[in-house]
Amino acid sequence: MASSSSSSDETPIRDKMIETLQEQYHLECASLEDLKKCANLLVKGYQERDQLIKMLMLLPRYPARDAALHLAFMVDQDEVVLLEAIKEIIKTLETSIELKLKHILPYM
Repeated sequence: MASSSSSSDETPIRDKMIETLQEQYHLECASLEDLKKCANLLVKGYQERDQLIKMLMLLPRYPARDAALHLAFMVDQDEVVLLEAIKEIIKTLETSIELKLKHILPYM
């Protein structure tokens, strides 16, 4: 039972999601602020989640838009898992390439 970073057994969904985000969507387009806004929206409530999903579906397929959709669909899982995932994604973004996408949430 050697836990190096954090228990990968605790939140496998989070780990898988971060991996997916890193591999499939190149995070260089994601804006930290946009992701934080997105995360706050999602955690606040399910009505807003549905609204967000509708809005995101209308946007072109930006990497950050796809990442946001992943987050949106994860709300069904567990708020704690979701919050952990968001924290990890933000950490990843901070240490990742430059962040620059201004219009993932144009209605905010």
